Amino acid sequence: MKKRMVMLVILALAWIGYSEDSKEPAELTAAKKDYSEQIEKVTAPVKAKQLVKLEKLKKQLTTKGDLPGAMAVQAEIDALASVGDLVVSALVGKWEVSVTNGYRDTWIFNKDGKVHCSWNNGIDGRWSREKDTIVVKWDNGWKNVLMLPIDSTGIRGDTDVGKNTLTAKKIGNK
Repeated sequence: MKKRMVMLVILALAWIGYSEDSKEPAELTAAKKDYSEQIEKVTAPVKAKQLVKLEKLKKQLTTKGDLPGAMAVQAEIDALASVGDLVVSALVGKWEVSVTNGYRDTWIFNKDGKVHCSWNNGIDGRWSREKDTIVVKWDNGWKNVLMLPIDSTGIRGDTDVGKNTLTAKKIGNK
């Protein structure tokens, strides 16, 4: 119930917005925007964890043959997703990446599914969400799999060969 209330507050704030003919001072508009961004930043990791839990529960119920239960879980997933994909919001931005083989780099994830790293004069790639992972496919053929959820400690994953562990910490919103 509390989660739904938080989502309703976020939706209401987003809906209020700023209109061209409003007499609202620019400073107030900026303060509202800042507040909304902070709320989204704080709630994104919570929503991401909840979506992962719900996907697992739906799979369990489907495996047990509880179709009405699985459909109820899917309805909850849809309700959470209707607020906007907070996993994407949590991922988009600049990340400091470290791999156990000594590789260190900066990656930039964009909302449009593109990703860029600064290694070797820069390599581009595409990222996509696949169930409870973020899959990064680089233009040079490499691939990384990052495990959800994204939280305050960052995100973990595996490198292309699976011999090294990758950790990343968000260092900026772009």
